[in-house]
Amino acid sequence: MHQAATRRAVLGGAAGAFVAGASLLAGCSVGQAATSAAAPPPNNNPQPTPANTQTTIVFYAKPPNASANANTIIRIMQEVLAPYYQTHKGVYVHLIPQELPTSQIVSSILAGEQMDIIYDNYFAPYSQQSLVVPLRSYFERDAVDPAIWNSAQYALYNTPAGPMGVPVYTGTSALAINQGMFDQAGLPYPSPTWSHQDFAAACRALAHPGGKKPIYGGTLFWYKSGPSQQASWAFKAFGGNQVSPSGAPSQLSSPPNLAALDWLYQDLFWPQICVPQDAAGWTQFVQGQCAMVDMDTWNLLGFAEALHGPSVKFDFLPYPVFPAGRTTFCTADFYAIAANCKHVDAAWDLLRWVSVEPAWQRATFAYSLRSPALNSLWDEWATTIQQVVPFFKGKDFHWFGDAAAKGYAYPVEYYPYADQHVWGIIAPYFSSLYARQSTVAGTAQAIDQVVNAYEASAQQMQTAQTAASSAFPAAGGQTIAVVPPGL
Repeated sequence: MHQAATRRAVLGGAAGAFVAGASLLAGCSVGQAATSAAAPPPNNNPQPTPANTQTTIVFYAKPPNASANANTIIRIMQEVLAPYYQTHKGVYVHLIPQELPTSQIVSSILAGEQMDIIYDNYFAPYSQQSLVVPLRSYFERDAVDPAIWNSAQYALYNTPAGPMGVPVYTGTSALAINQGMFDQAGLPYPSPTWSHQDFAAACRALAHPGGKKPIYGGTLFWYKSGPSQQASWAFKAFGGNQVSPSGAPSQLSSPPNLAALDWLYQDLFWPQICVPQDAAGWTQFVQGQCAMVDMDTWNLLGFAEALHGPSVKFDFLPYPVFPAGRTTFCTADFYAIAANCKHVDAAWDLLRWVSVEPAWQRATFAYSLRSPALNSLWDEWATTIQQVVPFFKGKDFHWFGDAAAKGYAYPVEYYPYADQHVWGIIAPYFSSLYARQSTVAGTAQAIDQVVNAYEASAQQMQTAQTAASSAFPAAGGQTIAVVPPGL
């Protein structure tokens, strides 16, 4: 990212997304935001509880821009909530606008601290330990149709007990295409209907990986140390699963998953015609060293800052069509109601207003450009971002929303019992594979063995600790957190 490019420059004179949002809420149109932010309140409590409050809902609403002043964030969010307050007299929403780690949220719930609506992107601990409220009865009562969201993202929170969370937003991935590099090579621009073979052929025609200034054909949503928790799109692309829905959790050595890994490593990474996204990125793209880069909705402002200065002819295309259909990545961020919430009905009313009705999400992308969760808002989001960011005018943004609305954007898949721990264990295997120190089949078999052994051990420990927690409940009646020792 170019240091000289400021958020003010990127937004065409605005002081930043949050200031733009505050001006929008005050009645300004997009692109007419104020150029300076008001000073934060001198006190340490920018949201004192009103005197007529009967019910307080504590809402952990992690902001899209975590670097912004907390008091500024609170003021904007409270302004966004004004229509909600008009129809919910006596209810007050106390906002927690900072990022909290999963362990801290879990500990707070287990300790009985009030945290009514939570925000996280790692769902497994909450469903496994029953730390959030099932929402089926509310969905049925209020006729909430899950089709309003990305189907794969919603499925992540839909358990046998019913839905236990709702999407915060749907961040999706597409490819930014450096059309100038295609022009220089005398190649036609790719078609939106292109296949994974077409993608590889374009990379091969454009890449010159040797020398002091290598040129790559593209990057994909992958890492040198392996798929991490975000690779489900690649395995789905070939008809497989990152985590098996039945049987042993890890089945990387299954034929569909081996086909995915063969395509990534043997066809793309090893010849270095295409590389993982942590090997090349925006800088190489704007400098003419990478013709196609993975682009995610949550990184669009950073991409715009990288474009500030160089003149780059580009547009967006979807990920290609694979043997099992088109796939791409999407986020897993969710809201849920904590199990120790004392005002569940009131919390659901707020959660429904935030996630099912459009006002909150519309205001959120107005002040932060964060993509929506509601499929119905994608066109409006695309219009907004093109109006606010000059570099994006006329670009084909609909592919980001297409991935969400048509359900080919896939979130993470979790290993059931030791997900946060096994990825650090298997990363060296993938690093070795990327360095061509091992084979695809050998790496997949080795990972299956270590992950499945680790998962079996963690499952046994969790079963034992769950039994112990039932026999000896912690103070306050809360279940003891189940964390296998040594993990």
